[in-house]
Amino acid sequence: MNMYSFLAMPDWLTGNAKTIAIAALAVVALVAIIVGAVKGFTRLNWGALVWGGACALFCLLELKFHDKNPILKMGAISGLNEGVRDFAAACSYALVSIFAALVLYGLLTLIFRPRKQKAGIRKIDEDEEEEDIDEDEEYERTENGGRSICLFNRICGAVVSLANAALVLVGIACLALVIVNVTPLRTGALQSVYESSFMEKGWSYIQKYTLDFVFIAIIAAIGYGGFRSGFIGGFRSVFLVVGYIAAIVVGFWLPFSKIAAEKEWLSFVGQLSGFLEKFIVKALPGSVAAVLGKIGCGLVLCVGLCVIVALLGLILRLIERGVRHTGVLRFVDGVLSTVVMLVLGVLVCALIVAILYILEYFGIFESSKLFDSASPLTKGLYSVFDEYLAPLFEKIKGKVN
Repeated sequence: MNMYSFLAMPDWLTGNAKTIAIAALAVVALVAIIVGAVKGFTRLNWGALVWGGACALFCLLELKFHDKNPILKMGAISGLNEGVRDFAAACSYALVSIFAALVLYGLLTLIFRPRKQKAGIRKIDEDEEEEDIDEDEEYERTENGGRSICLFNRICGAVVSLANAALVLVGIACLALVIVNVTPLRTGALQSVYESSFMEKGWSYIQKYTLDFVFIAIIAAIGYGGFRSGFIGGFRSVFLVVGYIAAIVVGFWLPFSKIAAEKEWLSFVGQLSGFLEKFIVKALPGSVAAVLGKIGCGLVLCVGLCVIVALLGLILRLIERGVRHTGVLRFVDGVLSTVVMLVLGVLVCALIVAILYILEYFGIFESSKLFDSASPLTKGLYSVFDEYLAPLFEKIKGKVN
């Protein structure tokens, strides 16, 4: 079968496409209802609802209060280009919306997912890794180990699961429509879809908000990851990686540095190098012994510094466990981590849009067709790049030419 025949689609499939689509949606809805009823509201993943709530709040704030955003009155923002100011306002509303949705999720988690265990349930081993425990599990169990889920819990679970599935399907469909719009399928096999009455009414909204909502999903997912890991846990992971690398570098660098010779409080470095050199010089020439003495000193320092890093990591681990076993502290710790990770999420989205911008700037792919000129976040980032990235590219092109 050639590509044209594939894209044209058989007549029977074209004629029954609506029936097939309805049947597929019915199957998905049925599966979602069953899964939700089995798991119950308290054990169900609420991710899609968090995303949907954040998107809804973002649209409300952006449509009703864009010009009233307090950030526009800040001195550092008010003097910027109009497009950059618009992006700053939209981005701040997006972060507020995501943060509010995640905070609400955290509060609901504290209320509906308490950690309770009754008689007959094995206590968690203190040596067991906390990360292996699913925070979304319902910990209230009966004495025989079975899960106790009431009928109302199951009904709510079915409704929420159906809403989750609907949001995910709508999101996937909108993203597919936006992507297909820049392919030959737009004027080929799927032309009838884009020319339907529904698309005529809703296409402007789909093109305007789809990529923005995708970026909100990315930022929210990264922020949620920060909430789950916690600020202390995330800081501990970064600290250990950076700490061990720094311990190795500093440990071997100090014996050869001028700082160790000049600073009195580092005199022990020279003394240790000299002590090791006295043993080595008996078997090797003096010049070689001096170098090996410093290397040996560096090895000792490296081991000592790594032990210090490990001890500090252990202290952080104990603090992290203490925080995780206290609901309020766990929530506060998660909120602090969420704030940091939200900023990281914005940077990740900016990087993605930067790649799209570069592809269009150099004529490789017209990525601006993926969104509407009124898209608050995506178009706003393009305005930022027009202001700050394009002049840099012009300078590079000028030097190359």
